[in-house]
Amino acid sequence: MKSRILYSIIISRVISYTSCKHDPLYSGEGICFESQILPIFLSNCTSSSCHNSIDQADGLNLTTYQGIMKEIKKYKPLESEIYEAITDHGDDMMPPPPRPPLTAEQIELVYNWIGSGAPNDVGCGQVLNCYTSNVAYSVTVRGILNQHCTGCHNVSVISGGVILTNYNDVKVQVDNGRLWAVITHQAGYSPMPPSGMLDSCSIRQIKNWINQGAPNN
Repeated sequence: MKSRILYSIIISRVISYTSCKHDPLYSGEGICFESQILPIFLSNCTSSSCHNSIDQADGLNLTTYQGIMKEIKKYKPLESEIYEAITDHGDDMMPPPPRPPLTAEQIELVYNWIGSGAPNDVGCGQVLNCYTSNVAYSVTVRGILNQHCTGCHNVSVISGGVILTNYNDVKVQVDNGRLWAVITHQAGYSPMPPSGMLDSCSIRQIKNWINQGAPNN
């Protein structure tokens, strides 16, 4: 009798435990809201007349964690309005044309972040293992620009007359010194990204790439 009771308790606890586990396909551990998720929305969704703190198109302000969370169901990206919008290909597509859609990498990042519970991690921009040797444009620099800059500097939305979606246009900004000046917030230049300075690792990586001659590697 005791063994049956013990067996029943063990089974009930196993069922309870497994029912509380979240979809194992999510891999959001280590994703930082402040340095990885928020920049995606700031760069792609909060320009003039859109979802910024002033215009608040459709009643949405996507410049803060609280505002973004109004469109999110924790652990359920496929049921989150914001994820549906960034993966839509119809009239509800966000960002709306002619703005380019988010990259596959950005969409996956948002998906995994929501799936892991959409935590409000801040103060995590410091990278412990910052690799600055032999920085490649195609992997590192391109990723930084896609994350923080191309939402406002693309062929459809040319903020400040600057395009940063392809190597040749980026190289122009490197050669005239403007890229380095804006990301280091030098006097006389508009600080970029406008939401705040890049983390120190990203700045060091871009500096290393520029010092190598800014190759298309």
